[in-house]
Amino acid sequence: MLNRARTQLLLLALLFFFSALFLVWILNLRFEAGDVYPAYSSFRVDPQGCKALYESLERIPCVQVERNSKSLKYLAVDKPLNKKRIVLLAGMGPLELDQTLKSGWLRDYLHAGGHVLLALKPHLERSFMWEMESDSDAEVEVPAEEEQPTEEEKTAPTESCAAGQPLPDWYFRSDFEPSREQPAQPHTAKLGADISLAETQSWHSGLFFHSYSEHWRPVYEIEAGTVCMEWIQGEGRLIALSDAYFLSNESLWKDKQTDFLIWLLGNCSVVVFDETHLGVVSKTHISDLVFRYRFQGIVVGFLLLGVLFLWKNGSPLIPPSDHGREQVKSVGRDVTSGLVNMLKRSIPKEEILGACFQEWEKTVPAYHKKSQVEKVRCIVEAENERSWKDRDTRKAYHRIQQIISKRRVTR
Repeated sequence: MLNRARTQLLLLALLFFFSALFLVWILNLRFEAGDVYPAYSSFRVDPQGCKALYESLERIPCVQVERNSKSLKYLAVDKPLNKKRIVLLAGMGPLELDQTLKSGWLRDYLHAGGHVLLALKPHLERSFMWEMESDSDAEVEVPAEEEQPTEEEKTAPTESCAAGQPLPDWYFRSDFEPSREQPAQPHTAKLGADISLAETQSWHSGLFFHSYSEHWRPVYEIEAGTVCMEWIQGEGRLIALSDAYFLSNESLWKDKQTDFLIWLLGNCSVVVFDETHLGVVSKTHISDLVFRYRFQGIVVGFLLLGVLFLWKNGSPLIPPSDHGREQVKSVGRDVTSGLVNMLKRSIPKEEILGACFQEWEKTVPAYHKKSQVEKVRCIVEAENERSWKDRDTRKAYHRIQQIISKRRVTR
């Protein structure tokens, strides 16, 4: 019976073990496919990811590639800029772009001499804004003067961002092209700066930038406006790119623009792929501390001790003996029998009468006469003077019992 219970416990443990292995295998398949990560993540391996660029840069000996999954506000503090470093924020939306341009970490990072590349995701924003615009056209008539920013608005930044705080010098706005007859067709972006790049680029996004300061240098432009521009102040460098397609795995496979990518990265020896703006944020848990300080063996040891403790309490290691149980039941007696057995083991037979008299004399009741006590003493002494062969302890005990049973009658 006990062996059967142990076998069942072992089979149950093996079932849980192989189930956990199967679950880990399924999760690894999902993570290797990359579809669990958002678009333009450096962990993603499908056409919408940036893992090909990440692994390509890793193969260059003089370039160090990193991933950032912590808050960006610690970027300039935790890692001093002793080397030229660029942070890639690929696949940003309009809301993330606006928050990043107004953030304090970007200001500190640029002032410290860091480089930042802001690349917006084109296709998702295109479909979202296309549906939003079609709904608004059907319900609300938009005034003509608000449909497209004027030339002055494209070059003049807004005075303040919130509560009287001035906008930073690098702040700009993004918008979608007004012409949408063929939104799926790529645009032709023309070079607008004196840079050794291709005169035209195939642009897959209808997003463009406006309302930027004169410190920005337009690099590529479409008919609607600027789609790639550069801001430089001191050693800090900020690049705005309305199409993150050039960083994707699909672009490196179908239409690799090597010269353009080299210009985007500049002379930086450290390239950081940021994941926080995509929602991939690492948090410190107990499991992270265990792996960081290599406490896996201690944890496994405690788990084994817990399993052994439960096993010991569930079923004893030594099987119970039926013979032992019967023996325990037969040994049990009442208090008088136990006292007699104790006296037999501790007091010899020939000395039992004298030992009883000594204990009785210490607590003799008051109603016994002194003559009775003396008579009892005489009987005990006479019995002790005999040899142990001639002694009759039972007869002497009966004589003593007859003497002490006669109580003094009080008047």
